[in-house]
Amino acid sequence: MDTVNAQRLPTSPFTLGEAKSLGFTRDQLRGRAVSGVSHGLYRPASWDFELQEAARALCAATPGGWISHTTAARLHGLILPPWLSGSTELHVSKSRKLPETRRKGIIGHTLLASDGEVEFVNGLLISTRARTWLDLSRTLPVAQLVCIGDQLIRIPPSRI
Repeated sequence: MDTVNAQRLPTSPFTLGEAKSLGFTRDQLRGRAVSGVSHGLYRPASWDFELQEAARALCAATPGGWISHTTAARLHGLILPPWLSGSTELHVSKSRKLPETRRKGIIGHTLLASDGEVEFVNGLLISTRARTWLDLSRTLPVAQLVCIGDQLIRIPPSRI
């Protein structure tokens, strides 16, 4: 990759559309400075995982999708059980009316979400805290759900 493009290389994950707008070619995206994450989604080879940056790029690459489940819980600042607290899993949900998300390394969900259960916060489309709790209720034990429910009642929302 030439030095001009190396200077314009994003410092966090980016979509194919963002790369094209910066003037990158497909050949340059196959170079050593860039790693392909999944279809249409890339990251600088030297990038260290940062959840909010990864979620932002995933939302940009998934039309109609929003961040959900444990990814949303972590971004909302909820304290998760130890086996999920350091998770780098990325969960994205879509309406059942849209095609299912199938991306390498991404856990896609299709579900029914009512108006007001998805919000736009700091440039990120994400499940509300209450909807996140509901999504987690399908996989977490009751005791863990009670703990997360207590957090929702006692701790004011953060603005991601």
